Amino acid sequence: MPDYPRYSLMTPLPPNWEDMGIQEQARVLMHIFLSEGRAKMPGLTRIVVEYTGSGDSFENAMWYFYGDTDKGQTYLVDFSQPMHALLDEFANSCANQEHPGWENNDGGFGTITFDLDDLTCSMIHSERYVTSEDYGPYDMLGKTSEEE
Repeated sequence: MPDYPRYSLMTPLPPNWEDMGIQEQARVLMHIFLSEGRAKMPGLTRIVVEYTGSGDSFENAMWYFYGDTDKGQTYLVDFSQPMHALLDEFANSCANQEHPGWENNDGGFGTITFDLDDLTCSMIHSERYVTSEDYGPYDMLGKTSEEE
């Protein structure tokens, strides 16, 4: 693995974070990424969250921080434990809001992208499922229609 510089985001979240809706939480995170993130990581342009879940539970979210794509910049970011847990919960809440029950059975996965240049936050979600096809009926005794 390349030796990327490490950064930390330790901005405390507002005390009413739990009471905020998803859109308001996204605005707060966008503000943190624009202010503290760009101050510490010049050229930061995009934050991508990849999440997955199945078997009735949210499994994990991986957060990726990207800089100027022309220069191929990627940043490693350390979060305080409370911040990391809240960011994971944010990803889970986004998926639950748009696709309730997404984590059940075979589950699903997706990405949430914060674009700091366009000031957008978008989500792409996919769900896993098992399908089946039925064939038959077959006459396993080998009778032909003339014998019946």
